[in-house]
Amino acid sequence: MGKTTIYLNKEAEEIYRQAKEYAGDNLSAVIVQGLKLYVEKMDMMAKGMTEQVIFDGKRFMHEDICQGKNLKFIGMKLAEGSTEYGHGDEYCHCFTLYLTRKGKFLVASSNVDQKSYIENFFYKVFDTFTEVMAAGYPSSMLEEARMKMPEVACEELDV
Repeated sequence: MGKTTIYLNKEAEEIYRQAKEYAGDNLSAVIVQGLKLYVEKMDMMAKGMTEQVIFDGKRFMHEDICQGKNLKFIGMKLAEGSTEYGHGDEYCHCFTLYLTRKGKFLVASSNVDQKSYIENFFYKVFDTFTEVMAAGYPSSMLEEARMKMPEVACEELDV
């Protein structure tokens, strides 16, 4: 088993003490877990992925009150789109398509009803881009995402 010495500054000593209390005799496993998370985050950032935050719930526009929760994940925004319908664009559906760090596709949607002044936010996760295309989202959004797919999903050969 290898041995490594880690030097901590004064600010880090308190975090180290707290981690040691939680971990007990297995502090090295906690340090390795933290390093793995750090490396994973740096790898994702190198691929253009960052932390994304979406809302899942309702917003009452008159009172500016929200009921729901924020959700976060690591991903990359691929495209946005919207559809409007009704008399005088009473209703609007807005969509944002993300590629997640696990290679899945997340569509965050908002549905605005101008009559009742309520905005609904929701999301759906798809395993493949084919499933996203079959779900009936705006073709302009799908085309924008498709144009980014080769650069995102391309594996570089070391030849």
